[in-house]
Amino acid sequence: MPEIKEYKFTDRPPAGSSNIDILESTTDRFCEQLEEVIAKVVSSPAEVSCEGTKQQSFGDWIGSLASFESISTYRLIPLKGNLLVHLNEQMIAAFVDVYFGGTTERKNLREKPVFREIEETIIDRFCILLLEQFGRCFSAQTEFEAIHIGHESNPSYVDSIGFREQVACQKFIVTIGKLSWPITIIFGEEAIKSMAEFSSGQSENKSGPPDPMWQRQWKRNLNQVHLPLRTVLAQPVMTLPQLFQMKVNDVIPIMVKAKPPLFVANRKFATGTLGEQDGCSAYKIERIETGEFA
Repeated sequence: MPEIKEYKFTDRPPAGSSNIDILESTTDRFCEQLEEVIAKVVSSPAEVSCEGTKQQSFGDWIGSLASFESISTYRLIPLKGNLLVHLNEQMIAAFVDVYFGGTTERKNLREKPVFREIEETIIDRFCILLLEQFGRCFSAQTEFEAIHIGHESNPSYVDSIGFREQVACQKFIVTIGKLSWPITIIFGEEAIKSMAEFSSGQSENKSGPPDPMWQRQWKRNLNQVHLPLRTVLAQPVMTLPQLFQMKVNDVIPIMVKAKPPLFVANRKFATGTLGEQDGCSAYKIERIETGEFA
């Protein structure tokens, strides 16, 4: 009777070994540069070594973590796909202590599993420097920009990579004084594929569908833009001699416009009338300019 082999339809095949070789080709250079990045952040010398690159499902990697960790999601433009940076929470606390002139010897005990504001600042600054330095090691001729997507302290809430997705985990060991901590960069399938295409010169000529993660980030940032609204009730005029002769308690007659314009920044957006709503002066829009603002 022939042997029956189990096949999981929901699993994806792992990325090719050649793609992993691309990551490992930058290891030695990146370890040296990572020491410089740490020196910039905490003003303290450090030693960095690499434990190699491992492939596994993202769910298995998440399941191996403690309940309180620092996991940041980034995009490394112009590459596609998500990259995660995993930092040990004790290392972050030690970075803060060293940054303010302390040492790494003190054991940091938290009352609550929450990162302080200064720790979040250190995390973001360190991750951006780390990833952009990785980009320079990967391709010295390209300018890379790390775009922050999100940060989680609870691994179970990380959803930027699917749990069944095969990822490449590149682990580094950072040593400051007598203490050592791990730093892991996680490359999603799309990021690994993008790096392979980029290294072979294919990514420049290949366009794909819109990136939903980028669109969501762009929309979220756009919602934070505030524009000033301004309405002009009247525009009295006078000659220059009249202006120079004005003094305290002089009265300027004003004829309020029947339909004053509404400006967004310095462009006319609409016209309307003045009124009252809920006991406050109000402006009712009666006509919106068509096409570009007038």
